[in-house]
Amino acid sequence: MYAQKSMPELNISRIPNSLLKTSTEVVRSEMGFVEILSKSKFRFRYRKVITILNRKSTRVYIPYGEFTDIKSVSAFIYDSEGQQKRKIKNSDIVDRASYDGFSIASDGRYKAISINNPQVPFTLVYEYEITSENPLFLPDWWFQSDENQAVEYSEFKVQLPASLNLNFRVSRKKDVEMLHSENEGIKEYTWTVKNMMPTDYELLGPSPEAQFPTIYLSLSDFEIDGYKGSASNWTDLGLFFYVLNDQRQSVSEKKQQEVLDLTSSLNSKEEKVAVIYNHLQENTRYVSVQLGIGGWQTFPANYVEENGYGDCKALSNYTRSLLQVAGIESFYTLVEAGKYPKKLSKEFPNSYFNHAILCVPNGSDSIWLECTSQNQPFNYLGSFTSNRKALLITPQGGVLTNTQRLTKEDNTTINNLRINLQANGDAEISCHNSYIGLASDKAFAQLRRSDRDRKESIYKEFDFQDFEVISCAYSDNKTKMPSISETIEIEMEKFGTKSGSRLYLNFPDLNRNLNLDLHSDERNRDIEIRFGGIIKDSVLVKIPKGFIVEFLPKNQHFSNEFGICEYKFISEKDQLFLIKTIEWNSGTYPSKKYDELKELIYAINNSSRERIVLYENID
Repeated sequence: MYAQKSMPELNISRIPNSLLKTSTEVVRSEMGFVEILSKSKFRFRYRKVITILNRKSTRVYIPYGEFTDIKSVSAFIYDSEGQQKRKIKNSDIVDRASYDGFSIASDGRYKAISINNPQVPFTLVYEYEITSENPLFLPDWWFQSDENQAVEYSEFKVQLPASLNLNFRVSRKKDVEMLHSENEGIKEYTWTVKNMMPTDYELLGPSPEAQFPTIYLSLSDFEIDGYKGSASNWTDLGLFFYVLNDQRQSVSEKKQQEVLDLTSSLNSKEEKVAVIYNHLQENTRYVSVQLGIGGWQTFPANYVEENGYGDCKALSNYTRSLLQVAGIESFYTLVEAGKYPKKLSKEFPNSYFNHAILCVPNGSDSIWLECTSQNQPFNYLGSFTSNRKALLITPQGGVLTNTQRLTKEDNTTINNLRINLQANGDAEISCHNSYIGLASDKAFAQLRRSDRDRKESIYKEFDFQDFEVISCAYSDNKTKMPSISETIEIEMEKFGTKSGSRLYLNFPDLNRNLNLDLHSDERNRDIEIRFGGIIKDSVLVKIPKGFIVEFLPKNQHFSNEFGICEYKFISEKDQLFLIKTIEWNSGTYPSKKYDELKELIYAINNSSRERIVLYENID
């Protein structure tokens, strides 16, 4: 890259004031150019000029692998006035294996540029060029990659022979300008944005692609390592993956007999699948092995049998092979795991996927298997891959389907507390809690921890003051929908506050899994609640001898489109009861309903602030 010693246009004073108000960095210009050379090869050139406003370091990553070659990388640093301070030396650009902590073999690598600059603001100018023989994964383009990032100008261009067909999807189209032309047998597409403001973080915001303008690309026809495929529709794309992974389901005769011995006495499909899944969990472990085309082609089933490990593709394929021996049909399934899966539309087939699971048809329902976990309950996907679209890989091609749907009833917490209150306000507390479905995900971790680590976790999570955990125990209930039981014994000082003849009680907040921190009075983005849930609290307080109830808060019931919060207080002889139910509903809601969300959250928070007054009747 040719870089001038002086670039006055990079002076920070040239940045519009409107882009500086809440920014931590400003993209002065960013340009990406994808040149598709054929069905099997493309070139990508990238250049970025970014001003870092308030931190002294930043880092750039450029990933590559067997099918990708980095042709050139260069970078320069400029001061706030646009004067070049230094060129990044080749010795400062490190080349490392993409080691993830569990892979035993991988050809994935990346180049990293670490920038440390004592004076801020500064501007980093860098560019690189790569060639790739993997056109199944064309570059995505994010015009804005962070909420605190402003963008002066960003341009993404794609050029390809007129004989090839480019598919694309644009999120937030209204923010993007597009041009398309075709001349002398070459198609060209250009997308640009200008003067994009930074945005404030908002709790329960939508996915990043719904917040930031993004371009996704795919070729209708492609070729990788001699394998030809089509992304014209989901059927064809799925057929490519089927052919890629076909004829890899053989296991030894010994293993076949073992499977038949395990399942021959069982009657139902579900029983047989459960036994085979348990066998998988007891005899294999997840280790990523990704070499060359192994990044998307599974290792054969006998590889897993012989070695006892595999990645998500290999373990799913192996389980499919074992089920096949038992005469049970199943489908290798591709899915995008994680918090924010991208939208899969019928109109734009694309390989967004980063994970493989297994689907077993079972009448009108399906059995879903997460094959990488030694602890995951049978037929339970959890938040990692549930409630989203996925692609079944069948002999006839790909079929879009919905993964396991978890409702708010499948995310239930039940808290039962028995509090023996002393006259001075101290208390002995017995907690008997149950966590069902999604609510059990954190509790499952407690099963594998030492007693010391379990107690440490409780100290961090409980909203109590001055308490000691005397004992704690956890058990897996082995139910169809996973559930964990928790028993905790606590001694607590000043559960109640003594003042003269009165004892004031504030009930602790038991909703450890509920984040209710909304600061802003206004809302710009849609509200997205990915999973609904239910929390049921039942608290019994044994009133100390000589005390009577002087004041009980009023019972409350609040409900709206977002959920329900109701609680009631009951006094019976020497006992107090608090019964509280909180429910919240999943869904995407327009920003104009933000006040309704705040009303529900206010009701929930207010329920934890209610105070009971006991009076010591000395007479």
